[in-house]
Amino acid sequence: MNEKKVPKVVSVNLLPNFYLKVDYEDGSIRYAKGSMYYTETHLFEKGAVPYGGLLTLTPAWYWIGPEVKLRDNNSFVVNGKEYDGNKVFEDNVRHF
Repeated sequence: MNEKKVPKVVSVNLLPNFYLKVDYEDGSIRYAKGSMYYTETHLFEKGAVPYGGLLTLTPAWYWIGPEVKLRDNNSFVVNGKEYDGNKVFEDNVRHF
């Protein structure tokens, strides 16, 4: 069996549409839905209105913060949610 080695994650960015742009050391790029994508798109289904009547469309609500943590095992953390960089590479879209 010839398995292709997954390259190392070198950077991650949260895009305005709540997708994650994941760059790998071989120059390949993958896009994956971030956890905030699901929060944003299902807000009205739940009938929930966040604190003070703010909608999650308010930029301060989904600010990524100062840190994206890359881990040695090719995983990364964005907004407290851990993602597997190997799974993102194998299962997610290469472009929009």
